[in-house]
Amino acid sequence: MVDGSTSGTSTSRLRWIGGANLPTLGGWRINASELFAELVLDDNTLKLSLRGPLPRLIRAETLSAAPSELSEVFPIRSSFRFRGIGLRRPDGREYYFKTTQTDPILQALQARAFPVSPIVRRPAKLWTLKA
Repeated sequence: MVDGSTSGTSTSRLRWIGGANLPTLGGWRINASELFAELVLDDNTLKLSLRGPLPRLIRAETLSAAPSELSEVFPIRSSFRFRGIGLRRPDGREYYFKTTQTDPILQALQARAFPVSPIVRRPAKLWTLKA
């Protein structure tokens, strides 16, 4: 699901609802099914977070980044029907957003100067316990 709203400027806010696989503050990873994660692109800032009370309960990290704060954004697909967007920080931490709207999201990110790669990858950190 995408929700686009326009403010008084020429930029728009884009929002997608999906699932996520994120690192936690305790060093583990959390897997949130569809409808429990939100990806927001507002001006030149991307934010990936869990929705509702989940972040407080499980201490999941929220990714908030400008284009220069990510080393790569790429499509992901696994053999276990996991598909979506991978986001890698320069320190190697990876965040995954589960969605079937991969192409429109990558196009929106590329239009705002995020470092998008078209190469589909397997999510490297999906099943590991340590982030």
